[in-house]
Amino acid sequence: LAWKALGFETVEVTNGSVPLLEDGDATVAGATPIAHYLERTTAGPSIFPEDSRRRNQAVTFDEFADRALGWPVAQLLGRTGGPEIDLEEAPALALPEAVDLVRRSLVYVRGALARGALGLETCHLGDIAVAAHLVTCREVDELALRRHFGDLAEYAARIERLCTERAAERSLG
Repeated sequence: LAWKALGFETVEVTNGSVPLLEDGDATVAGATPIAHYLERTTAGPSIFPEDSRRRNQAVTFDEFADRALGWPVAQLLGRTGGPEIDLEEAPALALPEAVDLVRRSLVYVRGALARGALGLETCHLGDIAVAAHLVTCREVDELALRRHFGDLAEYAARIERLCTERAAERSLG
């Protein structure tokens, strides 16, 4: 929503948040379905690359972020899942397993940045999803994100700034 510079309201719910968009008669649940809906119904910059290979890559990283970062980080924080991940259906992870899974996923994200699959001059859905989950990773002391993955913390901050700047540009013009 910030990328498209659309106003929104955040409503706190128990154990985290659930992405939900109400637009007239339409109700859309889940970050990815919301992104697709907004692409079809609103003007403004796309969060999907024009190139089909890069577009597929963006969607893949969005899914990866939910499953490889969102699910175990939610468990580490004692939160329930949203529409993308139903933690009641997912197996519970012990603390060391969850920390290890997230750390391995962070190493994979680091590699994706090095290959240029993420973090180019413009960002896409995959960047936004990965960065959003990296922001949540900051809350998990066991990950020591800034100490062990400072480059990823900087990447997440850059994507946050880019989204904020994009929203400010759209609201002015």
